[in-house]
Amino acid sequence: MSSRGRGPIAVLVAYTQWSPRRLIAAFRMYAGLPPSTIAGLNRFEHAGYADQSHLIRDFAKFAGCTPTAYLRERLAIGGGVVTLAAD
Repeated sequence: MSSRGRGPIAVLVAYTQWSPRRLIAAFRMYAGLPPSTIAGLNRFEHAGYADQSHLIRDFAKFAGCTPTAYLRERLAIGGGVVTLAAD
């Protein structure tokens, strides 16, 4: 079962046959985070986004800044994308 964070919690509830409350408590106990946060991290890691607003929101949540600010910082310290000059 690999939805990479895009599946609804109802699928996990049906799969485990636990109540949503019990499932969330188990996630918090064993993973230290609720399922919604783990799903967000999974989507972030695999770039599984249906729209830009969710990507930007999760990027800011997990990286601590917007994608634009991150890129600006990376370029300032010499990281980033290398572009080739046109012939």
